[in-house]
Amino acid sequence: MNTLTLKIIAMVLMLLDHIGFIYGNVILRAVGRLSFPIFAFLIANGFRHTKSVPKYALRLFAFALISEVPFDLFTVNKITLAGWHGLLPELKLDNVFFTLLIGLCFLWLRDTYKKRGFKYAKLLSVVTFVVLAAFAGFLSADYGTVGVAWVAMFGIFDTADKKNIVPACVGSLVLASWNIITHLIAAFAYSFTQVNLGKIPGIAFFIHGGDLSDINLLQPLAALSLILIVCYNQKSGMPSSHAAKRALQYAFYAFYPLHLLLLYFIVYYIVL
Repeated sequence: MNTLTLKIIAMVLMLLDHIGFIYGNVILRAVGRLSFPIFAFLIANGFRHTKSVPKYALRLFAFALISEVPFDLFTVNKITLAGWHGLLPELKLDNVFFTLLIGLCFLWLRDTYKKRGFKYAKLLSVVTFVVLAAFAGFLSADYGTVGVAWVAMFGIFDTADKKNIVPACVGSLVLASWNIITHLIAAFAYSFTQVNLGKIPGIAFFIHGGDLSDINLLQPLAALSLILIVCYNQKSGMPSSHAAKRALQYAFYAFYPLHLLLLYFIVYYIVL
């Protein structure tokens, strides 16, 4: 299974997920859980093979900006670029491109620490991850801190190396179940301390509140995406022509905002 095939599968799964979001279809939403980990893997794989990380990051940033209004319209039928959190201004740049971009930035910085031989490269990487993951939570980016963690995990554990498959499987199970794990931790802590960990600034970006009724029971299905990911054959599958390859590449980027806009108009101007 090459890169092109994985991209097409991920986009189809995402489309089904978003259709399921519109109509409240549990089956489509369950199937759609597999899409994000594949996108996260593709970002990590793209990081390993890109000729220019800055250009790669710039493309993601550009489409993150382009996609924000379509994402807002699709999800809440209004533009929510910014707001107020108490007395403080609050940015809401929450489409998935921002999550993937932040994950890419982590891999880039981690790689820089290693290549420059920083004495405390591992510690710096951990601190960088915590800061960037919290920033994703601050932006309310789609999948938030867990989304950044998916990209980081696939960047650290390259599944092309068989010895990394087991750690990747374990990591996938943990991340896919993070919503449930942290809800249970918060509920357990609250039963003894009466403190809701999900309400503490900073920690709230990483851990959900103790309200067990808010647990997402579908999300653990995301771990099944690893079945597709381990089938990756290290080939791109893209056209040999540079122009065709570039056109197809941008078509994949553009699919995200365009399909969101299309679904938005269908729901609010045709169906309703």
